[in-house]
Amino acid sequence: MFDILMAIVFAFIAVRTFASIYKERAVFREFDQSLVLLPLVVLYPVSNLAAGIAGLWLPGVVTWSLAGVVFLCAWLVARKQAAAFQRAGTSRVAPAEEAVSNAAGFAVLGLGLIVLRIVVVYVVSSIHAG
Repeated sequence: MFDILMAIVFAFIAVRTFASIYKERAVFREFDQSLVLLPLVVLYPVSNLAAGIAGLWLPGVVTWSLAGVVFLCAWLVARKQAAAFQRAGTSRVAPAEEAVSNAAGFAVLGLGLIVLRIVVVYVVSSIHAG
């Protein structure tokens, strides 16, 4: 149930973030920034859902760690692009910088939720074992 809820929340986040980045694609091109963040943002809800489904066959730590890789990559790319836009020193990049900052913030949120999920699973399993 938690997996489905996370997928729905991150689907909403992904659509909004994708749209804001896509709208500013001309600014990305002008300042030589890649649009690789677009597919990474689309993977936000997919990674959560896939990890929940794959967790039926694989250990939870493995599946959730792989899902975390998506968020980590998106965070690293967004952080690099945000720094590039800040160095630009012009107000034209403000919407693009905001979109990239949102992508980075949601990536951190995704990573935090994955860490929380792993901790809760281990706490519950240790309570049942002990």
